Order: sequence, then structure tokens, then C-alpha cells
Amino acid sequence: MVKHLQEEEMQLYAMGQKNADAFTETHLATCENCRNQVAAYKAVLADISHQPEAVFDFDIAGLVMAGIEPVKTTNRRVIVARLFPVALIACLTAIPLYIFRKNFFTIVTGLSAVFIYISLIACITIIFFKAMRMYNKYQQQIRKLNFSE
Repeated sequence: MVKHLQEEEMQLYAMGQKNADAFTETHLATCENCRNQVAAYKAVLADISHQPEAVFDFDIAGLVMAGIEPVKTTNRRVIVARLFPVALIACLTAIPLYIFRKNFFTIVTGLSAVFIYISLIACITIIFFKAMRMYNKYQQQIRKLNFSE
């Protein structure tokens, strides 16, 4: 069974990018099918090299940039106003935890199971709605990029 050259090898040989080894040279000298394919690739490459460069009558970068919203800069006061409640809650949580750090285990074990389950359900619900909001915002941005709206 005769081992023929692979397509990639013939293409590289036709483009002149592959230094032909002894097997390639002898195979091309004896195999008419591979020799014809290499000649066809050379003809295609010659035709492609004579083609004029593509000229577009529109600005692709301009079209993409028109679909992207500019980045909104936020004021320092807005950032501080948003971070202040987070910092306040963190402090109001951290201070009692620090003060009662030795008794924390007994405090937690004294909570009823119903309170723990209600807290877990509330946290999971909040995370679910935040994730859905984030996913919807992501879909809106993708639609804007795809010019679907």
C-alpha cells in the first residue's frame, strides 16, 4: 500500500514553506495524483496572489464602536455613598463578633433550626435574584453587540 502525502504537506510544499525531504521528492516524482494536487495548489496560490486587495465601502471599526456604550465614570461621592452602608454593616457585624468571640460557638448553637433555615433561604433567594439580574444584563449587552435590538 502506497503512503500518499497528507493535504497539509502538499499545501506547505506548494507554498514553498516546507523543505522537501527525500520521501516527498521521490513520492512526487512517482505519484501522479499527489503531483497533480500540488500543481493545483500552486495554481490556486498563483491566482490568489494576482487578486487585488479587498476594499470595503464601510468602516467595520466604526460600526462596532457605534454599538458599544461609553464607559460611565462615577463620581467619588457616589462611590463613597455606595460603600458607606457596606462598611457600616461590616463594622456592626464585626464588632459584636470580636467582642463575643469566646462565646460565639454557644451563641450559634443556641439558635433554633428554624431561624437558621429561614436565614439560608433568604440568602439563597437574594443570590438567585442577583444572578438572574446579572444574566439579564449580560444578555442585553450581547444583543447590543449583535445588533439584535
